Amino acid sequence: LPHVHGYYPIGTYGCGPLMSVIERQQTLEIILDEVNGKIPVVAHVGHSGTKPTIVLAQHAKKAGADGVGAIAPYYAPHLPEENLFCHFASLIDAVNEDEFPVFLYNNAHYSQNPVSPRLLTRLASHGLRGCKDSSFDIVNLFAYQDAVADYLDFNLIVGTEAFFMAAFDAGSKGMICGMGNIFPEILNQMH
Repeated sequence: LPHVHGYYPIGTYGCGPLMSVIERQQTLEIILDEVNGKIPVVAHVGHSGTKPTIVLAQHAKKAGADGVGAIAPYYAPHLPEENLFCHFASLIDAVNEDEFPVFLYNNAHYSQNPVSPRLLTRLASHGLRGCKDSSFDIVNLFAYQDAVADYLDFNLIVGTEAFFMAAFDAGSKGMICGMGNIFPEILNQMH
């Protein structure tokens, strides 16, 4: 634990979308037990549907996670922006509190539903507290920064090690990446 500032489990690298809801709940409970409050755990609760996403988020909150993050609904590509807003707003309404933030996970490659900067602003005004951007596009990251500039407590997190130094220089507040699972001490030292 000395090399990381928090965990974001059961997402892409954690194979969360391949697990059943019950498997994801059990996995989170094991993780929370092992971490035992030493560092924050933000549980990935993204699902192809809004109701299972909320069920997973409510479980994470009750189980003791420090927040939740969710990818846009997958399997139904190119959803209208209003549908994406309703999905994330429902999640925010279900669990968001000052001490329990909701994060968005922008990964258009897997969800086929990219989140526009305009939508990110709208969600931030609804209570969204952060975003992990895995667009692998630094221009998108800059557009996101502009979109949430008025929300001083918003946490924009880069989702790749490919340009995390540039992202930090530009104001990103963190990084969640696959390489961190293998070499956390190196990435911590670079941070």
